[in-house]
Amino acid sequence: MSFVAAFPVGAAYIPGDAVILRVFEERYLLMMEHVLESTRQFVSVLIAAGSEVGGEDQRFNTGVLVEVDHVEPSDFGVMVYAHVAHAVTITNWNNEFIYPRAQVVQHHLDTTLSESDEVKKSLRDIASQIDSLFALMDSHNIAHPHVPGGAESVLFFGDEDANSEAVLWSLLRLLPCGPLARFEVLALTSLTSRASRIVEEITHLREIITFRFGP
Repeated sequence: MSFVAAFPVGAAYIPGDAVILRVFEERYLLMMEHVLESTRQFVSVLIAAGSEVGGEDQRFNTGVLVEVDHVEPSDFGVMVYAHVAHAVTITNWNNEFIYPRAQVVQHHLDTTLSESDEVKKSLRDIASQIDSLFALMDSHNIAHPHVPGGAESVLFFGDEDANSEAVLWSLLRLLPCGPLARFEVLALTSLTSRASRIVEEITHLREIITFRFGP
């Protein structure tokens, strides 16, 4: 199994995300040169501790495969425009090269057809909870993503047979949660556990708001 270029960052990307990165450290500029000359893919992982600058980071072993769309020079390094393809599990790290490299496999999702059906039935309720959260944020003048038609409008993208996993990512993308919460959803290995973790995060965000601002 070959090694893939890896970029540890302070963001937790999820499948379907647009990725915009300013790359300026010398080793990652070299990494981007190599990426553009080969597969135009690299792995992004959330840093568990430390910083990507200087190489003293500690990394989680679940990340995403990023596909580069466009790179352009900037006044400070380069700007990388890309998108996330899917989640990966890092099976081995190689830190002996100038930039990190990793052996990866596609992140395993252990989900049955019946479980997928159950999660699909819960999507409308999750969307309703997100809309309720947004109403609470509106009442306290807290900014949040504007979704015409509410969160329910993103459920099936006009297709009742849409993939439940993709819909969960779309719902998670609406939430103003931190990178660790996003990573925790990404790292889970079943649709049911991902849906439950998203509901927990909605509840957590409501509790923070009501604690700070009142109901």
